[in-house]
Amino acid sequence: MLVGAILAFSSYMIPFGFRVVFAFLNVPVGLKFLDSAKPYLDLGEALLNLTFPPLYLKSIVGALTAAFYL
Repeated sequence: MLVGAILAFSSYMIPFGFRVVFAFLNVPVGLKFLDSAKPYLDLGEALLNLTFPPLYLKSIVGALTAAFYL
């Protein structure tokens, strides 16, 4: 049961990580500059990127559709 729970959790978190990166590449929300040479990422603002939810939902719906189709 524990292995199944870990597998279920990771099956949702792996696409989450990829889609966060792709959303940031589409629209670099949360990228801040302290000085001209010191950029940093505001993680809270980056996770509120408006291109992230459609990308993540597409991944989850696609995976569930393929799983239920079989």
